Amino acid sequence: MKKEMNRFLIVLLVAGFVLFASVGAASAQSYYVSTNGYDGNNGMSMNQAFGSVEYGSSQLIAGDTLYIGGGTYWNDKVSIQNSGTANNWITVTNYNSEKVKMYHDEEFNSMTLISLVDKSYITIENIESSHYGSAVYISGKYRGDTHNIIITNVDSLRSYSRGYACNGGAHDIHFENILIKDVQHPSSAPNAFDFLTSPHDEEGNAYSDFCIHNIKLINVDIDYVYNHGGFNFGQGLTPNEGGWDSHWEGELCNNFYFDGCDVTGAAGAGYYCNKYVLRDSVIKNCDVSDCFNGMGLIGDNLLIENVVSHDNDMNGLYFMWDTKSRDVTIKCYEGYGNKINGPALADGPEFTIIKCGDSAPNEPTPDDSNDEVTKEDVTNAIRDYLLYGIITKEDCVEIMNGYYGV
Repeated sequence: MKKEMNRFLIVLLVAGFVLFASVGAASAQSYYVSTNGYDGNNGMSMNQAFGSVEYGSSQLIAGDTLYIGGGTYWNDKVSIQNSGTANNWITVTNYNSEKVKMYHDEEFNSMTLISLVDKSYITIENIESSHYGSAVYISGKYRGDTHNIIITNVDSLRSYSRGYACNGGAHDIHFENILIKDVQHPSSAPNAFDFLTSPHDEEGNAYSDFCIHNIKLINVDIDYVYNHGGFNFGQGLTPNEGGWDSHWEGELCNNFYFDGCDVTGAAGAGYYCNKYVLRDSVIKNCDVSDCFNGMGLIGDNLLIENVVSHDNDMNGLYFMWDTKSRDVTIKCYEGYGNKINGPALADGPEFTIIKCGDSAPNEPTPDDSNDEVTKEDVTNAIRDYLLYGIITKEDCVEIMNGYYGV
């Protein structure tokens, strides 16, 4: 009798689970948007499509999908109001593989195409954007509720502010097959892709969820940044924060993975640790060219593999001095056509250099023979040129040449 009762309970539980799952699946809804639609429609077919992406995306709940019909949507945006769940993601995609363009016609506007704050379990894909303030802004706002987001094939062909940002403790974010192009503004200096956070507020009160972690970028390319950098990790130094040794030692950027992410034509550095240390991270299969500096990094358990940095004005690859990079492996790096091909390393034995085809490490050390121009002179010159703009590029180059004996 007891065995039969247990069997009955198991069957009842299984039936309840199947019913629950089927109800969840049945509740998922597909909505549609077209350039010929109308927001007063029910949006449940292309014949009854909504007329704007903003309205259509605002209707989505867990498990729903918005299909955007081909064409150009002017001054529109993605406006997701809810999160998905681990088993029922929200999806925004193009309809039937049609080409979707979302363009803005106002010069130097501050509108963001996709803003995801305190949102999770969301996929957005296959949109070409141009002339927005920013294409994608993702931020955890230090609350830990922004995670599990996939952005695929959402290009930014022109932006007035930074093209992309992933800030404030966002985690488990995936970016793939993206082009960020032509980033410029006449009165500010945006980066193409920012990763910004802080361990505390302006009064010094600690945040609990500030680390940006588990970030993957696959084939995310940057092409032309008018007056700043490409991939930027950090918010820079103010005059009150001291020299380069004031780079924060906290865990701010952990477990980043870059694969095939090229940068060309950045006025600053292609990859730049402005204040943060890249921890437990990988940069591989990347080409960096035609920038002021190719890559200026700080690392802790950082792997750089199959990276080519060439034809940059100054350094191909260098590491910040006095910032305690640790356990950095540089494998099959190639630098050519730069003023200083590198790798130019910080002091200390924390670097392993493996040449292409070699298995034994080779650990070069920087040349400290020139005592007239110090490392501090060089770092101050780079800061004054890139961050404050108080010296010219030519002056900066001259100081660096003096240190390296060029």
